[in-house]
Amino acid sequence: MAEKETTRLEAFSDGVFAIALTLLVLELKVPDGELLPGLLREWPEFLSFALSFLTVLIMWTNHHGSLHHVVRVDGRLLFANGFLLLFVTFIPFPTAVLGTHLDGDAARVAAAFYAGTFVAINFAWLGFWRAIVRNRAHLAPKLTDHEVRNGSRSLAFGLVAYVAATGLAWVNAYAGIGLCMVLAAFWTYEAMRHHGEDHEHADGGSA
Repeated sequence: MAEKETTRLEAFSDGVFAIALTLLVLELKVPDGELLPGLLREWPEFLSFALSFLTVLIMWTNHHGSLHHVVRVDGRLLFANGFLLLFVTFIPFPTAVLGTHLDGDAARVAAAFYAGTFVAINFAWLGFWRAIVRNRAHLAPKLTDHEVRNGSRSLAFGLVAYVAATGLAWVNAYAGIGLCMVLAAFWTYEAMRHHGEDHEHADGGSA
């Protein structure tokens, strides 16, 4: 088995994900005036925080699963990974915009901006994934054709779905955000399935 040479890449990426998760909670403010009504008025902020925290957590899980296959890195993968992390660190901003405007006149713009951010993230994921699979004989020799097809198919589906969520948000903000929540569930399933397959392969290899 090839020795892993991705320790620095994984440590750096984990740090960026941790910072992004921390920044999300900083957008939550203590309400003025009477506490209970003030907290109830903050529901858009709580919703956007929960959705974005879950999304970043799922991204970290899938990122971990993708790098599980990688034993070496090259310049293309380093830059593709950095480009993906750029959007990870950006997530707190559309989250703040959504939380501020979801119950106002600009709700559709805020929701479309939020969903559109994930269109860009999906493109970044495609670049990250392609950087792995285009040279997988060297970077990820144990990555199978089946796993490559599944990963590429899931990312293609995600791209189409996020574009649809962005368009839907222009019509109805809550519908667009609802589709983003459905996609969060989809990526959760993908992460669980991916890690389940990894455990099966590990068990099979040790039998």
